[in-house]
Amino acid sequence: MPELPEVETIKRQLDKIITKKKIKDVRVLYPKIIKGTRKEIFKKLLFGKEVKKVKRRAKLLIIEVNNDLSILIHLRMTGQILFKNQNEKFDQHTHVIIDFEDGKSLYYRDIRKFGSIKLIKSKEIFNHPEVKRLGVEPLEKSLNISKIKTLMNGKKAMVKSLLLRQDLISGLGNIYTDEILFEAGIFPKRSGDSLSDEDWQSILNAMKRILKKSIKEKGTTFRDYVGVDDGKGNYKSYLKVYQRAGKSCVNCTSHIKKIKVYGRGTYFCPFCQK
Repeated sequence: MPELPEVETIKRQLDKIITKKKIKDVRVLYPKIIKGTRKEIFKKLLFGKEVKKVKRRAKLLIIEVNNDLSILIHLRMTGQILFKNQNEKFDQHTHVIIDFEDGKSLYYRDIRKFGSIKLIKSKEIFNHPEVKRLGVEPLEKSLNISKIKTLMNGKKAMVKSLLLRQDLISGLGNIYTDEILFEAGIFPKRSGDSLSDEDWQSILNAMKRILKKSIKEKGTTFRDYVGVDDGKGNYKSYLKVYQRAGKSCVNCTSHIKKIKVYGRGTYFCPFCQK
């Protein structure tokens, strides 16, 4: 599933290339991807609209168009957004195509069809249940040691599960929680209330450093994630524990282990993480 760095990469790419473009047509090839609006209404409301801005909230993309409308896109596991010419061929996994007046198109592709596209009034977007429930953004300046201590105060759940809770800190997923906890030297099954102020500061520092680096490298590609230009993310070569079970730790002679935490495959170093 694309996490914050991947969605931020897509957001930045889209904002550069579709802002101020006018929508000429919308082709809905798999109507179930569109939630809350019939495909005929979806097409009608977007016809002739101009893209004003592309935003991100956690793992959600928000394409704001004029007339107070926004397209809310959740890529989930295998969703992709590709920017192509209108005459390019597309496969059976392409479900929605937004055509612009200049001959370019956005192709929404999703092999497993878990993603969703919603049309919402822009002024209501941050009160929408899917957005309103989200916690603080990891890269916001407001997320400091005082804020993270307040968020995690008294919570006895395993630290990895706390970092995955989108209502606390939004945008993190399996890849980056493992990498953050390795860099911070924290065992993923430690309870939140067992961590010291120094531990939380280490987690916070690692979080900001790793996410910024991954955004710079356009995210992490293992299988499905690509940017709008169909390009892959380069952060995979910087991963230190994720999907490295059995391999030597980059910091010591131990081998990376894999366990289950919160139902997720979790990678860690048994020596470096306490």
